[in-house]
Amino acid sequence: MKNKTSIIILSSFLLINFASISAQNRLDKNKSDQYKETASQIARSCLTEMKGYDWLRELCAIGPRLSGSEKSLKAIYWAKEKMESIGCDTVWLQPVMVPKWTRGKVEECSVTKSQYYQGRNLRIASLGSSIGTPDKGINGKVVEVQNFKELSGLGDKAEGKIIFFNRPFDNGLVNTFAGYGDAVDQRVYGAVKAAEAGGIAALVRSVTGKYDNVPHVGVMYYRDSVKKIPSAAIGLEDADFLSEAVEKEPGLEITMKMDCSNHPEVKSYNVIGEIKGSKYPDEVIVVGGHFDSWDKGCGAHDDGAPCLQTMEVLDVF
Repeated sequence: MKNKTSIIILSSFLLINFASISAQNRLDKNKSDQYKETASQIARSCLTEMKGYDWLRELCAIGPRLSGSEKSLKAIYWAKEKMESIGCDTVWLQPVMVPKWTRGKVEECSVTKSQYYQGRNLRIASLGSSIGTPDKGINGKVVEVQNFKELSGLGDKAEGKIIFFNRPFDNGLVNTFAGYGDAVDQRVYGAVKAAEAGGIAALVRSVTGKYDNVPHVGVMYYRDSVKKIPSAAIGLEDADFLSEAVEKEPGLEITMKMDCSNHPEVKSYNVIGEIKGSKYPDEVIVVGGHFDSWDKGCGAHDDGAPCLQTMEVLDVF
């Protein structure tokens, strides 16, 4: 009898518990539906008002916003005024020291020793944070590699050479950022790996899915324990040309000239706008992006649009 009673009690408990869970699920679904409806209204409002697009147009009119530059500061003050105008409870500038790098005016590369291609110019652009070359440039033979493992396997063959990283962006991937991620290490760390192998400069196939001859720039890094060497991106069309030329004529030499330079850090600001919560004023949701941009464009995508979407969040709420 005890066993039967136990089973009946347990069964009753399970029925009650399942009923409770079912009711909770309905409540959760109702809340979820409400949240989705609210989110749809917010998204529709933004897309129809198109205020963010107008702001982006204003931001891009300021021009490129290199970290620590005058235009970067102009964009920051513009954002502060914009946040104040939309009614944030508080808007302030938080001082922060940032890197300062200038591109300079010289970005040249040409074939300077060749039986077939003498004098052929190549489109390059200095990578962000790269040092410049001597005034007369850096001249050397070219060694092409696809990745760091292949470079490390060259041994003495890399000594005194210009290391040409030519691994392409994989356009066959549905997620384009995965293609970017798979190729970008050669741009970011190429100069360090090239210097460790004895190279005198690094030349990197542009990390972009668009086939043209416009060098695609971005950041690169040095390591204090490794000699610093110049690093530049090369347009895709010229990267393919150089690959074929080096294969045909291994003794071919190129000269790179760049007058970019690094400077001491300068003061800049994080621009912060806040709307205090009415129910949980001490709990914070943070949304953000970076206002600086590379100087080879107006910075609409990287990172203008996401920054203005951030500001739109404040405006909508």
